[in-house]
This record gives sequence, structure tokens and C-alpha cells, in this order.
Amino acid sequence: MKTDYSTLDNAICAAIHSGADNFTRLTSQRSVMDIAAAVAERKNGFAGLGWRVIDRRLQALRKAGKIIYKGGKWTLVVAA
Repeated sequence: MKTDYSTLDNAICAAIHSGADNFTRLTSQRSVMDIAAAVAERKNGFAGLGWRVIDRRLQALRKAGKIIYKGGKWTLVVAA
């Protein structure tokens, strides 16, 4: 069964929009970590790996062209 990451992806994008522009700031956002912990719990039975889920989703969002990493910071891609 395929996992739906849309809630986590939206939370990550909202956190980036509000200024959480690096991995440390993203993982310190309680809302993002709670969602990531729930996904990690469903996927592998251990909520402590939520940070790994966030890392994977950042890369997936980057590859999808929704965010970019430039100058040490994550930013949202602005659609023209």
C-alpha cells in the first residue's frame, strides 16, 4: 500500500514559507515532527525516525520542483 505524504508535504512547505529554511529549523517545528513521527510509526513501527521521513520528503519535494536548496537554505519555488 502506498503512503500518502500530502499532509506532511504541505506541513513542510508551510514551515519553509514561515521561515524554517534549514533542516534543524524544520525538525524543531512541532507540527512537522508530529506528522513525520506518525508516518514513521505507520511505516516501520518506530516514531523516533520522523527526522528521516522529513529528510526523504525534502528530497522528494526538491526532485518534484516544489522546493530548492540554495545558499544553505530551503526555499519554495514560485510558480510564474
